[in-house]
Amino acid sequence: MGTILASVIVPSYNSGLTIARCLQALQNQETAFSYEIVVVDSSNDGTPDLVRNWWHLHCTTSVMQGREAFNPTDEHATHEDGRVLIVEDESLSRKALAMLLGACGYETLSAGSAEEAISMMSSEGAPDFALVDVDLPGMSGLEFAERLNKSRPDVFTVLITAAEGERIESFIRQHPVMYIRKPLDFDHLLGVLSEVHAH
Repeated sequence: MGTILASVIVPSYNSGLTIARCLQALQNQETAFSYEIVVVDSSNDGTPDLVRNWWHLHCTTSVMQGREAFNPTDEHATHEDGRVLIVEDESLSRKALAMLLGACGYETLSAGSAEEAISMMSSEGAPDFALVDVDLPGMSGLEFAERLNKSRPDVFTVLITAAEGERIESFIRQHPVMYIRKPLDFDHLLGVLSEVHAH
């Protein structure tokens, strides 16, 4: 690594999903010069695990928490908490959510459309959980959730949407799913997944 020519400082507090999106955006940058990423965080929402996991996947430098250095070659994600299918057409959100869940011990599968998710399940098998954006291109998230419920009623489905209204409320009354409003409260989502996994 050459001389560092720029520092990217990411200040945050209790905003793991925001940090994940920032890290993913930085990874997508193409530049010829060396830079460092400094994450400044004083929360207790698992941010060090998130950053450590991201570095393990994408970088070769140690991650520092206070004075303690973590070796990025260590395996931290045990995938003991279950398998999560993320169906989200917005690439950055999809990757950030997968990164966060992976840092918290979940195995993740990601699809940008319902059609891709169906194909993926055919080859990869069914997940334990499905996080489904309602407003997908092509087949809607509601139609996908309905199909999933009929073919795999054992998969716990969470709809993720910025919308509300009778269409969503009616669907929830008729199907065994729950929904979480955007912007996503990641701690709430983890609580839901943990409670379902415990049962």
